[in-house]
Amino acid sequence: MAFAALLAAASYFRIPPVLAFLCLSTLLLASAAPIALAWARAIPSDDPEKSPSVPRGSIPLLVFVSLSFAARVPGVPRAWLESWILGYFPADWAPWLVLTAQIILILIPGATALHAAFRTKPVDQTLLWSGLLVALLWLVSPFLTKSWLGAAPF
Repeated sequence: MAFAALLAAASYFRIPPVLAFLCLSTLLLASAAPIALAWARAIPSDDPEKSPSVPRGSIPLLVFVSLSFAARVPGVPRAWLESWILGYFPADWAPWLVLTAQIILILIPGATALHAAFRTKPVDQTLLWSGLLVALLWLVSPFLTKSWLGAAPF
């Protein structure tokens, strides 16, 4: 409900389509970079002397932030995923499962940033930035997409 009110308020704050496209592209690249760096630090190298010291709780958060980022990228086949869910679960459950998955994917970047804010390992710093930027991507991309394409992607 509040998200719909924000989307309706966005119609008053329209920006030119070219600027919206540039902002969205920049935000996508800026949020993908810390995720890639975190994966590079988390995956062990071939050198046995240089083993990464990644906390156990960081890897699942990194997986969920990566999924959250992938879900917010424009062009992801959301309709296909929803039809796949309809095929495996009862029809009454499907809308609630989709809603629950969206809520989880929205909340995970904030939880990741909060978790990483109190840690000192190098992978946690990239998790902090990736959590903040993916949360910003979830917040701003509907408005930028609406300004860029002229209609909301929902």
